[in-house]
Amino acid sequence: MPLATSSSQRTRVRYLVPVVLACIVLVAVLWQWLTLYLSASASAVRGDLNGVEQSNELLRTAFQLVGGLVVTFSIWSAWKSYHLAREGQITDRFSHAIDQLGAHDSLVKQLGGVFALERIARDSPPDREPILEILTAFIRASAQDPSGRGPVQSAMRTIGRAELWTAWPHPPPDLQGADLRGLDLRGAYLKGADLRGAKLDGAKLSRADLSEADLSGASLSDADLSGAMLRSAMLNDCKLERANFHQADLRHAAFRRADLTRVSLASAQASHTDFRDATLVEAVLSDATFTNAKFDGSNAENARIKQKILKAGPPDFSSPTQ
Repeated sequence: MPLATSSSQRTRVRYLVPVVLACIVLVAVLWQWLTLYLSASASAVRGDLNGVEQSNELLRTAFQLVGGLVVTFSIWSAWKSYHLAREGQITDRFSHAIDQLGAHDSLVKQLGGVFALERIARDSPPDREPILEILTAFIRASAQDPSGRGPVQSAMRTIGRAELWTAWPHPPPDLQGADLRGLDLRGAYLKGADLRGAKLDGAKLSRADLSEADLSGASLSDADLSGAMLRSAMLNDCKLERANFHQADLRHAAFRRADLTRVSLASAQASHTDFRDATLVEAVLSDATFTNAKFDGSNAENARIKQKILKAGPPDFSSPTQ
């Protein structure tokens, strides 16, 4: 179990380091004290009153040191017990959540498993990476089960929560080939996600962050991507018929050989975007910015253009409808 293994390894390291450091400090202090005590005792044997007083003072210091160490060890033991108990609770909660997620005969249990994993991710940031891997695996495995859209929707909402992932290093979500048709992913944080070959037809992705995501070969027909962030995203060979990119940020994105028939790119920012060999038949390009965009080999027959911003941009489309 990835979570249990990583937690136990972190626990051993976390508690071993302070113990080793405490032992080193204790040995150094006791060695210094023993040296001084033996020196004072030798002076006392010779009848030196100062040596006797120094010896007694060292004894008192030793008792105080031992008392302080006992108190410190008690506090550390209580702290260790608390964290061990907390690690055990997280592991138990994780195991129970996995059992719920695997209950294919109960959508309620699967939903409970998703919510439980999200709660663990909030409570234990170091465990977010295995939780992300488990949820993406669950989504990919549910691709052939149309009855389980509720748990898949909830799992995608958890994966798309920016506050869970932006402050903690993690690999991009692996959603290759996932069936996400019709899901509500508005505002989802999916930066750098692997969505190659994914099915996103009719998905609601307005204001979603898909920058640097790889959607090569994905299907997004009738998807709503208005206001979405797709900067430097890969959408080569995508099926995008009738998709809505109104006011989307498409700068430095790649749409090579993509089918953009009847899409709306109205007011989109598409500077330095690669549309080579793409199909833009009857696309709406009104008020879009195409500075330094590449359109070599593209087909934009009957594309509608009200206002173009074209600094070395696309070619002069044939017979555009105003």
